[in-house]
Amino acid sequence: MQADPTDLVAKIVADKSNHVLGNPKGKFVIIEFFDYQCGWCRKTNKEMGLAVKSTNNIRWILIDTPIFGPASETISRYGMAAAKQGKFAQMHEALTNATGRLDEAALKKMGADLGMDVKKLEEDANSDEIKAKLAANQALARQLNINGVPMLIVDGKINPGALIGPRLQEAVKAANAKK
Repeated sequence: MQADPTDLVAKIVADKSNHVLGNPKGKFVIIEFFDYQCGWCRKTNKEMGLAVKSTNNIRWILIDTPIFGPASETISRYGMAAAKQGKFAQMHEALTNATGRLDEAALKKMGADLGMDVKKLEEDANSDEIKAKLAANQALARQLNINGVPMLIVDGKINPGALIGPRLQEAVKAANAKK
């Protein structure tokens, strides 16, 4: 049974442990459940990155939801660990634009290239705290009956599938109109 999305959206927005890009106080909230290994998620993330730069009113909350197995989970853990060093946005962009296999060695190199303490990055990526946050994200996805990614909640409404092109432009217009 699907939980009431209104209550869950409020819970997601209030959760300070979620990663936010764009304006953290933006009135137009887009919540994205995603996996870095999902092609449509990557496309959505690239376009969302441009959209949040085009307006100052989008709060983009990213919910790591690795669904493509252990490799996806590892990538998510390293992305989340980057936040511990204040580098989530940079790591998110690097992961979104990455090509080739992203194993732990590649993720550590990516962290080093972004100026992170690689030992701390690895420790944080393997911490119980980050593993628990991923489990909580997956439980939240189940409560919302999310079985695939990308899944977006746009201004409180569940919007399955990628948010790109004209649909994203409509969301930007709505964000600009929201006071």
